[in-house]
Amino acid sequence: MIAMSPTITLRGAVKFSLKKLIASGEMSTSTYTGPGELLMAPAFLGDITTLRLTGSEQQPWNVGKDAYMASTQGVVKEYKNQGF
Repeated sequence: MIAMSPTITLRGAVKFSLKKLIASGEMSTSTYTGPGELLMAPAFLGDITTLRLTGSEQQPWNVGKDAYMASTQGVVKEYKNQGF
């Protein structure tokens, strides 16, 4: 996050699971709520693209480690090990 409006509330949570530990998933999450503007940027330089999800389980998206940046509440994330 770079900046946010003063009307936005930030709530953080730490969720530990063995699956996330093995798959090197994120243990902490941040939830932003409220009206306003939220400016986000990736940790490293690179392109950002929007993936439009249809809700169909027949079209899942697989992204690599550190490729996920943000989503709306309805998106379900599953963690899997990428291998070596």
